[in-house]
Amino acid sequence: MVVLCRILVDRPENGAYRSGDTVEGTVKYHLDRPMTFEAINVSLIGEGMASWPVSQNSDYACDKQEYLSLNKDILLNRDSVQDQGCYSSTFAFVIPENIPSTFKHTSCYITYKIFVNFTMIKPFIRSRMFEIEIPVYGTTSPCSPEPLKLELTKEIFSLGLGPNNVNIKVVADRTFVSSGESINLFLIVDNNSSVKVTTIKTELVRYFSLGVENVNIPFDIEHFKETKSRTASVNKCSVKYFSCMVPTTSDLYSVQHTRKVLIEYKVRVTVKFPFPYKNVFLEIPVVIGTGDDVKMYRKMQDCY
Repeated sequence: MVVLCRILVDRPENGAYRSGDTVEGTVKYHLDRPMTFEAINVSLIGEGMASWPVSQNSDYACDKQEYLSLNKDILLNRDSVQDQGCYSSTFAFVIPENIPSTFKHTSCYITYKIFVNFTMIKPFIRSRMFEIEIPVYGTTSPCSPEPLKLELTKEIFSLGLGPNNVNIKVVADRTFVSSGESINLFLIVDNNSSVKVTTIKTELVRYFSLGVENVNIPFDIEHFKETKSRTASVNKCSVKYFSCMVPTTSDLYSVQHTRKVLIEYKVRVTVKFPFPYKNVFLEIPVVIGTGDDVKMYRKMQDCY
């Protein structure tokens, strides 16, 4: 007894389905002999899996979440014998709002798959399962105001009298950008100390955090080398102004509406000092969305 099946899905615009889109497709299957089915279910399932360290002995905890479960029975004549031959049936699912985007990483993944399950009536005959994966982008929204201004002061140990610190002011022109866009930073470094600032490093980082009782506990961080840049040094008792550009790449996309595990992007600005002084940094939360999400947000901002 053989069931052959193909799942054909209409190609989405821009390479991925969005919240609110309809996933339309066709299930084509062939039976090598007459068969009777209890059900032929088509399902769109979205699920996520994450793992994080819980000890220094390489022990890990895991969490699995289901974000979407849509089902349709395409069997027309239940309990009737289907003759040998080829069959075809269409299906359609509407992707809801407030679901996370497709994501794959060593720490966690979020996938959306279409399953076709042939359930046999006869006992002791196992069901047949077929599947394909589809890319899905959930909606995104900003998490910080624009422009965003942050400030950081580093106290320098000194035996002398008077102020001895380094103050840095950072202004990010945007905190909500589409994939491939850049974030412009404007820096003011006031070095009111006896120590030279070696450089200011800017970069994009991605945090994986565990949400526990309204507290986010980071368990993994990823640095994107292609986004790094450095400024010139800042001599002691001087002030310098810098403009920096932190790029994003077309394959980066923020993942919102997750449960338990959070995936966030931040622009990190690191002030580097010579040994033995410790470096300091501040971080700007940013959201990377699709062009449609960002355009809609900009249009709404223009209305105010």
